[in-house]
Amino acid sequence: LVFELSLTDSVQIGVNATTNDPVYSYVIPAPYRMSTGTDPIWSITVDDNGYVYVTVEGDNETPGKVLVFEGPNMDDNWGILHNSNPIAVIEMNEPGFVNGIAVKGDGTLLYTSNYTNRNAYCYIGSPTTGYERHEGFNFEIPEIFVHPDGDTIRPGLLGMAYMDVNNVVFVASSRIFSTGTTYKYNR
Repeated sequence: LVFELSLTDSVQIGVNATTNDPVYSYVIPAPYRMSTGTDPIWSITVDDNGYVYVTVEGDNETPGKVLVFEGPNMDDNWGILHNSNPIAVIEMNEPGFVNGIAVKGDGTLLYTSNYTNRNAYCYIGSPTTGYERHEGFNFEIPEIFVHPDGDTIRPGLLGMAYMDVNNVVFVASSRIFSTGTTYKYNR
């Protein structure tokens, strides 16, 4: 699978014949992409230093993982061959679909969510030295949610975001790929 980031470039499309100054310029996308292999990916985030974090899903029997790449500002392969190896691979401890990812701006805290197990995890470290799971962090949602009208739903954890200013991680939960009573739960 390949994911793509877009940056912008200014392009000169004309020159003033008298002053030799640019007459027109506009912005066009300059695609940057990187191959992540053949396994399904779900979430992508970038820290303040430009490192790119990608979740590889996993499944009910296989643990997912997080791939960490140097960003386009550090690795020219984003715009050329698109085939650099990740500088770090974080293997999840449990099987399941790793859907959410959030990272502190400086890259020292990394959060992931496991949709199947309904857990979120915290990892401490850095892209260059690696990450270890922080066992003191514990977040999970109940196995079954009972709506006030009596419907039961088994939600999982999906997207995540991190707010540096307040040191807060946000986690979205839902039941994906279903309709009906699921909409009563989405948060």
